[in-house]
Amino acid sequence: MRAVSPLSATIEESLEAVASGTGFIVVPAGLADFYRRPDIRYVQLTGVAPRMVALAYARNRKMPSIDQFAKIVIAALGSA
Repeated sequence: MRAVSPLSATIEESLEAVASGTGFIVVPAGLADFYRRPDIRYVQLTGVAPRMVALAYARNRKMPSIDQFAKIVIAALGSA
């Protein structure tokens, strides 16, 4: 079994590959909660370091709602 390609077009395509038995993926817990499927078993990984989540968007694109969201998150959690 191999890891599903990170170049899959959608999470649904990745999950289809997993369900068909041709691969596996590591997903955040929130994604596992959202994409519950009877043909896929999610197993919590233990003994691995927590990962940072980042918000990425085009620097030159004006997006007031994203800017406001980023400010709220930085105020609540701080910045890296």
